[in-house]
Amino acid sequence: MMGGNDNQGVVFHTVKIEDLSPANHPLRRIRKMVNTGRIRELCAPLYCANNGRRRGWLFQQTVNMCVRVARANSATRHWKR
Repeated sequence: MMGGNDNQGVVFHTVKIEDLSPANHPLRRIRKMVNTGRIRELCAPLYCANNGRRRGWLFQQTVNMCVRVARANSATRHWKR
């Protein structure tokens, strides 16, 4: 890129997630109770150890399985008469 424009500060924005929710938001209390280490442990097989990106096929298979389970559960619960 060529040019003498020094307005780089306008291009980049820094936002902290804490600034996006009020101090009394319920998710702040829930976050303190969640064991993120356990979640990371359970989700580790879904991500590449080298770069932290999702493993495409495994992630998609997991999503598909969750969708099938959710549909089966909702079909048996809501459609019984």
